[in-house]
Amino acid sequence: MKDMILKVRNLKVHFPVKGEILPRVVGHVKAVDDVSFRIGYGETLGLVGESGCGKTTTGRAMIRLIKAQAGQVLFEGKDILQLGKQDLNAVRKNIQMIFQDPFAALNPRMSIGDAIEEVLYIHNYGSKQARRKRAAELIETVELNRAYLSRYPHELSGGQRQRIVLARALAVDPKLIICDEPVSALDVSIQAQTVNLLEDLQKHFNIAYLFISHDLSVVKHLSKRIAVMYLGKIVETADSEELFAHPSHPYTRALLDSVPSIDPDMKKERVLLEGDMPSMTEQGQGCRFHSRCPNVMERCYHEEPQTIDVGGGHAVDCHLYAVE
Repeated sequence: MKDMILKVRNLKVHFPVKGEILPRVVGHVKAVDDVSFRIGYGETLGLVGESGCGKTTTGRAMIRLIKAQAGQVLFEGKDILQLGKQDLNAVRKNIQMIFQDPFAALNPRMSIGDAIEEVLYIHNYGSKQARRKRAAELIETVELNRAYLSRYPHELSGGQRQRIVLARALAVDPKLIICDEPVSALDVSIQAQTVNLLEDLQKHFNIAYLFISHDLSVVKHLSKRIAVMYLGKIVETADSEELFAHPSHPYTRALLDSVPSIDPDMKKERVLLEGDMPSMTEQGQGCRFHSRCPNVMERCYHEEPQTIDVGGGHAVDCHLYAVE
């Protein structure tokens, strides 16, 4: 599709596991295992799942901060995984990343102004005076005063630091921003401000987001489509409203049931997950969710489910929907 800015196809990231006595590889952790999705221009795709499912690894592998063993990451038709250093730097200008911990993402020895100007310098943006002017414009774009340019990260709150990280990501006018848990470390009131700012910036600059989070309420508010990830695989993808109204995969239903309700009188039958998660190195041949699934069938133990379209672009990997 021409309106897609990003297409990820069959992405795999496997980490080797070495033996305790001999330094030889005895297995692999399949952190990302055959993951595919797409993002349109100016669109937000939410990537959700519990901790350790491979969400962050997926985002980092997309921009080659982590090496992928297989797959394609097509950004405007160019496969990022196959680019040389010069071409990769040119593409990275258009893809920026916001990390979960804004304090760790900033150099404590650099002022805020210098931190923003550094990005501009790396990408050969004008003169020193032009970079300083651009930094001042960016800090106002994220609704902070220019006086913050002379301050250091330890002088700012978590929400202010996250805005600085966002300003730095916006510095080179990216077309896509990978947001890795950008509000999880913030207070609820600051979370709302940050999410609203992300929305405003998206409307103004037509930026696409890959929004990685475990907070379903935030993801629903910001995302047009949502992909649900479990142990390295995407098990369900649908439009945001459709996913919340008609979750198909048992894991997705359990995730949605875990979201607390503010209505004390609201009662609903919850999907409770029992059993243990399978080993990341020994997942077997069947469905990797079978040990916790309330709807497990015989075929789930030995046959991996295929992706099935249940209508309206709603796709799910589950034997419950397989047509014999």
